[in-house]
Amino acid sequence: MVREVSRERLEELLKNTFLLLTHLSGIWRTAVEEGCRADLAQRVRLDVDREFGAFQARKLKKMLGLAPYPGIPGLVEALRLSHWFVLEDARVIRQTVTSVALQILDCSFQVARLRAGEEQYPCEETGTVARSAFCKTIDPRISVHRLLGPPHKDVSHIWCEW
Repeated sequence: MVREVSRERLEELLKNTFLLLTHLSGIWRTAVEEGCRADLAQRVRLDVDREFGAFQARKLKKMLGLAPYPGIPGLVEALRLSHWFVLEDARVIRQTVTSVALQILDCSFQVARLRAGEEQYPCEETGTVARSAFCKTIDPRISVHRLLGPPHKDVSHIWCEW
């Protein structure tokens, strides 16, 4: 069945699958926040984000056949297939042998919040947890730091930078 589907349709399916997962995550987060204490909801959210980042990285690392310590080149190869690139319009803006800078140009989670009349979510903690788990699963030597992110006034060009 999959062999009969065009590349364009497979790309659309992949993007829609990531969108579905993001939407499901948003529904789940809202339900937990409304049904639990804020501190418990945050702890659960961080656990889920950590596992999501690590799970996605494990699957991509295996699929790509990356070495145990693939460094920045292996990380970038995996990132280009991650939901951040497929769904969130991410791009690598700087890459050296020892570092990489990534920008998210279209954050579906933040855009959905604004559309619903909610404020930007201060996602530094959850974003760091998810990205750190992803990066450390690809290569345990890699660390993550947020350079820019919500809440901020100008969301017309860049949502966040890591």
